Formats: sequence, structure tokens, C-alpha cells
Amino acid sequence: MHQEGFAAALAAAGFPRDSIDVVIASHLDGIGMIAWADDGRWTPFFPNAEVLISRREYDAIVDDGPYRPQGSDALVALHAHGVVTKVGERHAVTPEVTIRFTGAHSPGHQVVDVTSGDLDATMIGHLALSPLHCVIDEFGGHNEPTSAATVLRALRDSGRLLVGPLWPAPGAARWTGREMRPEAPSENPDA
Repeated sequence: MHQEGFAAALAAAGFPRDSIDVVIASHLDGIGMIAWADDGRWTPFFPNAEVLISRREYDAIVDDGPYRPQGSDALVALHAHGVVTKVGERHAVTPEVTIRFTGAHSPGHQVVDVTSGDLDATMIGHLALSPLHCVIDEFGGHNEPTSAATVLRALRDSGRLLVGPLWPAPGAARWTGREMRPEAPSENPDA
């Protein structure tokens, strides 16, 4: 029902599933919106999209052994469908959008950097499940908690707008040096 609701919300916003051509998987710890159960078989949730995932994440799940997060079987099925592209340490999706390896949360965790003019933002994946995680030293849920805290502090201190996919509205904040200040997405359609 969650996926059906998400598909309906996308369609209502003018983005039906079949109109999406690139999906970025920051990491895998569930199927999220990359796969759809169709008569007991996994098929691409976005039927016309290439799914970009870190080579390190893919290799850790498929080739290297014990790392088997929820959704591993869906990833293998999507690879068999020919829609998975494994990317390296840094991958330019467009001139404005770059995926980059961070590790720490999972073996191949990535963040997504977006630049538009003089505006910079980073979608941080699961490095911080809440803005609160940006101000505490370490929290559980990471393969390498100390490394995750170091990466997150560097992102926080960079001055970039941080976008947390699970954060409450407005879903983004910027570190002021003392606190995380919530920031609404830009109203500028060109940004």
C-alpha cells in the first residue's frame, strides 16, 4: 500500500512512474522505491529508469558475502532486469548533480550533491535520520559509527544545505555554527 500511495502521489504531482529515467539509491537497507512486487517477482518500480548504486554497495551485497540488508533479493532481480548501473567513488549524473561515496552507514553509502548557481545542497541519505543526529557525536544504525559521525560533521560544517530524506518538514537544514536551522526549499524555480 505504501508503494501504491507513493506512485499515486507522484502521478498526481505530474511525475508518473514511467516518466522517471534515473533513480539514485544512496544505499540499500530495504527496497524503498526501487522495486515493485509483481506477482511475487521483483520488477523496477520506475519501469524506464536506470538505478544508480555504488559499486562498493553492490559488491558488498552481491559478491562479498555477509552483508545482506533487507532488499538484497530485489537488487539482484533488478540487476537481472538490466536496470542497475554500478558507479564509482564519484559519479556525475548531470553537471549539477553528483553522487559521491561516503561509506560509514553501509559499505557503499553515497550522498547526492546538487549545485545550482551559488546554491549547494547535499541529500545525506541515512547518515542522519533526524536533524538531531547532526549535533550529537555518534548514534547507532551505522556499520562504522565513528566514521559516520566524522563524515556527517564535515557535511554539517561545510555550510551546505543538508536534506534528510526522513526529516520532518521542511526536510532540510543548515548549520549556523551553533544549531541546525530549518530551511524551506527554494521558491526559485530556476534554483
